[in-house]
Amino acid sequence: MGGSASYHPKLTTFWKKEGDLSSEGRGATPGEKRARESSAATMASTVPPRSTSSGAPAPSLPPVREDGDIGQRERVPCSYYANGSCRNGDRCRYLHAQHPTAVPRPREAARPTMTSSASPPVAALRTQCRYYASFGGCKLAAGTCPDLHYNDFGFGVLHVPWSMQNTFTGPTGKRLSHWHLISDQLCESNLLNSSELTEFLVDLLPPPPSGAMKHKVFPTDFQELVTVVDDIMSATESSHFFHHVLPFIKNMCLRCPSLFSSLPDGAIPILRQGVPGAVRLTEVQVLGLLSCSFLCLFPGRHRTFSDDQFLGNPELKKHVSKLGFVNFGSLFGFHQPQAQQKIRCFISYFETQYQRRKELGLEGGDTSAPTAGSSVMHIEIVRTVLGLECSNADNVFSLSKRPLSPVTITATGTIEDADGLLQADFANHVPGGGVLSRGCVQEEIRFAICPELLLSRLLCESLRDNEALIMNGAATFSKYTGYASTFQFAGHHVVPRPTAEEASRGIRNISVVAFDAVNYCQGNFQPVHQYLVPWQQRDMLKALAAFAGNRLSTLPSASSGAIATGNWGCGAFGGDVQLKLVQQWIAASLVNRPLRYFTFSNEVLCSEFAELEKVLRAKHCTVGDLYRTVVMYISSRTVIGEELTLQRRASSTVAAAPPVPLVTTIDDNDDAVLEDLLVLDEEATEDYLETGEELQVVGRVVSMRARPQTVMEYLTSQFTA
Repeated sequence: MGGSASYHPKLTTFWKKEGDLSSEGRGATPGEKRARESSAATMASTVPPRSTSSGAPAPSLPPVREDGDIGQRERVPCSYYANGSCRNGDRCRYLHAQHPTAVPRPREAARPTMTSSASPPVAALRTQCRYYASFGGCKLAAGTCPDLHYNDFGFGVLHVPWSMQNTFTGPTGKRLSHWHLISDQLCESNLLNSSELTEFLVDLLPPPPSGAMKHKVFPTDFQELVTVVDDIMSATESSHFFHHVLPFIKNMCLRCPSLFSSLPDGAIPILRQGVPGAVRLTEVQVLGLLSCSFLCLFPGRHRTFSDDQFLGNPELKKHVSKLGFVNFGSLFGFHQPQAQQKIRCFISYFETQYQRRKELGLEGGDTSAPTAGSSVMHIEIVRTVLGLECSNADNVFSLSKRPLSPVTITATGTIEDADGLLQADFANHVPGGGVLSRGCVQEEIRFAICPELLLSRLLCESLRDNEALIMNGAATFSKYTGYASTFQFAGHHVVPRPTAEEASRGIRNISVVAFDAVNYCQGNFQPVHQYLVPWQQRDMLKALAAFAGNRLSTLPSASSGAIATGNWGCGAFGGDVQLKLVQQWIAASLVNRPLRYFTFSNEVLCSEFAELEKVLRAKHCTVGDLYRTVVMYISSRTVIGEELTLQRRASSTVAAAPPVPLVTTIDDNDDAVLEDLLVLDEEATEDYLETGEELQVVGRVVSMRARPQTVMEYLTSQFTA
């Protein structure tokens, strides 16, 4: 093999400077050395040498040298040759042959089959091509390279702890595998107290760049976890956690590489902005991912992180910034009672999972097939994207002739108790919001008692104004009382066994839709801005994205039937409860879905809505009638003439979009129009606006009257005039 025919000068320079991740570079174990020495001759005769980039076959292997100082290294295969980049050619002192022990230890695509010495030789195991993964281009084409061409630190897949590209800069400047460090720590003996637990979590973090302190780069304050284990949990619960639950969590982390080996290329896809899609994982796979989150193992997914983890790639860092932080270190360091209660909820999840698998006979976190009588259940995340036609809200809403859907409004009960319905999650644009920090309202509480919902935070980029997330199959593991500052863990929730229908479908009949409201109490916003027409359109389009459903969803309740919702975007975000109820009613009516509305003990809202509904039913009001009236509510206030500039991201659907043909009417028979609103393929969103420029929407600041009409008073007066 000629040195000039197949080596990458840049690639070789990188590995020379930064260090080799192969077994030679990190120091081979005695077992690896024996395996290489015993298999070198066999592999040299059974595996043909790689062809050069010009297509000519590589030269035959060089003769064995007699230099006594080289010794056994004569029989060690050259890892650079195996990856197509040995620049020494015939002068190389190592064997030019390909076999599994000649390359670094990445995540394996499959496990090799053990054979006897009399059996036919096993073909070389296909592993991830480190040059393609690290640099985005291997000199050999995908069809000729013996290794897999995929990038598990790219923009379309989850960056997992066990990736061969999860590296850090060592003391000598070499790039070293962080997973080797993690796996060694996880295999150590059990921890006995909170002090050892804190040291263990700090040791799992990657070493910081040269000259930096670890606590300056990563969250290292785990005091709230210590408080939960030592003070909130009883002595029996604490002992059970250290002797059983924590070893179970560690074991699940170690099993993650094998858990995901069945996925295409072993990669877990990311649901990116503007691209509809779905990801479906088993409950055990989700358990493995959440175990890694609990121990703060995901690279680049801390609340704060080091640029060293992105190898100087600003685009990769920008991509990760669209994802929420998922490591629990930030939650462990927030000094507030709500953080302690959320931690207790998450520990309850792991306790339940440990007990369940113990009862099934899967000791030690065994991930083999379930025993008889059980079934493999899944968690599903679906990203819904509305088409650009929806940016012209007047065409969608004002011309609709559809009747208003039925509404059942109640001051008692909670959304999560509405079994069999699509349940609303009043989300942040980053799924989960402040669940792993200081947040403790509707969305954060739902994620704390249903930890499997955190899968959406792992896999989904932040939501745009025309997007929503459907999350299917996540069970409730904890009971709770209170809200916000009064939130408290109230014990384990018994997860019922799947019904026959759920078992056959492989997913629990629990469907949650996440759709984010605008925070009208933040930045340049004021609560009065929500009445401006552009922002009313934005909120109704967001609700439409949530309620329209998605054919990619496994559960029918995600796309049909009643919707359980409530005071979306109210409270801390400054939303008007009456306006948000009317906006959600309009969106649900457009897709022919009833509402079950929970007011959270607001009896006044129940009575006011009952009066409004009575008037609208008597007038046979349609979706278009109600929409045209509610957007004019702003005109009922006094305009003082001062211009207001509101800045929004260009990705907002409020942005100026290409004109679309006007729709004359939208009635019950125009289902085709609604189908066109949903984007179900990637090509339809290729030209989605991603310039990062800011959009300026000019409106008017209004002065409040001493006692302005409420939204429902205004609507009632307009339809009774």
